[in-house]
Amino acid sequence: MSDTTDEAEAGAGLYENYLEEEKREELRERRKKEEDILIKKIDRRIEIAKPKCICNEGLHDGKRVDCSCKVCGCN
Repeated sequence: MSDTTDEAEAGAGLYENYLEEEKREELRERRKKEEDILIKKIDRRIEIAKPKCICNEGLHDGKRVDCSCKVCGCN
């Protein structure tokens, strides 16, 4: 074969590798987005399921609850 044909085949191979890597990168990004969405859903469900403090003692700032009482179980 001629040098031109060899170069064209090599270029085609490089381009195929590039396209495959692009597909893998897109798949990684899509999986990461799906994972982030799932984590947010799980966090939201955990937040909903957390017991609410009813004793009004200790630290209650909306994010952390630390009253260490046995009545509401926030400890």
